[in-house]
Amino acid sequence: MDIQAYETLITTQLDELVGNIINTNPKLNIAVKKGERVGDGISKFLENKFVEFTQNHQYFNPSCS
Repeated sequence: MDIQAYETLITTQLDELVGNIINTNPKLNIAVKKGERVGDGISKFLENKFVEFTQNHQYFNPSCS
């Protein structure tokens, strides 16, 4: 597979994966602590979900290494 085809494949897979995370969790239940930015909570949530959703993914496994 050439690099452009691989790039297209990975981008498509990533778009699908992020779409699945968002569709599965349309409303985030994130409690923001005093002095903490809301973006920190969102970032941590998305990072944890990415790891969860890629445990058995063909291209992004293992993502928690």
